[in-house]
Amino acid sequence: MLRDMTSKNVFPDVLTFNTLINALCKDGMAKKAEAILEVMVQRGVGPNAVTYRTLMDGYCLLGHMDRAIEVCHSMVDKGIEPNIICFNILINGHCKNMNIEEAMNVFCEMPRKGLKPIIETYNTRLQGLFGVGRCSVAQGLLNEMQAWGQHPDFYTYWIWLDGLCKNRRIDEALLFEELECSGINPDITMHNILIHRFCKDGKVEMAKNLFGKLSHKGLWPDIVTYNMMVGGFCEQGLLGEAKELLVTPGYT
Repeated sequence: MLRDMTSKNVFPDVLTFNTLINALCKDGMAKKAEAILEVMVQRGVGPNAVTYRTLMDGYCLLGHMDRAIEVCHSMVDKGIEPNIICFNILINGHCKNMNIEEAMNVFCEMPRKGLKPIIETYNTRLQGLFGVGRCSVAQGLLNEMQAWGQHPDFYTYWIWLDGLCKNRRIDEALLFEELECSGINPDITMHNILIHRFCKDGKVEMAKNLFGKLSHKGLWPDIVTYNMMVGGFCEQGLLGEAKELLVTPGYT
């Protein structure tokens, strides 16, 4: 389509090129996307901040952090200063590749650029810290963000609960019920995280107890909840209880 446009003297603008670059990056073809950027320049269409951010994200998705950083430097060389979104992209890329120290370095660079972390920045760092088992540091970060006036959102608490459960910090995770006092109402997905951990650890009675409280909280088990409970019962040889759940009205 791009070739067809140019052959008919319809010249693509930066939005057209950015759309194509975005599609290629999402399909894991960051190198081809960068070739499109070169075509842009050759045709006299100047890349903007979105162009570079999209390409950076494409390389981060592939785990090619060195190249993503080079793209960021190229952007600066063109006189475009990286904003908070650019830093979030780099932090997210480092965290997904378990390079937590590099993510911390990028985070520390932000204030020097006059940028203030936003909630997405903290959420990304939290997920990365829990991913490498650094639960205490993650808890400290949660306190830090509140001290800086950033209020945790629903996703922050979801990450926190999921991270604690995956690292088997069940006692701390059970405090999630206190979230209701903070105005955060844990939904069924949050409860499923705990039920899953209980079942995996063989604590089926605790899972059953939490399952029984759902209706009192105005929540309804979904297919994931039932599957985990049935699996937990079967693992413990409680086939009768598993069968009882299978014939529960509404379970399909």
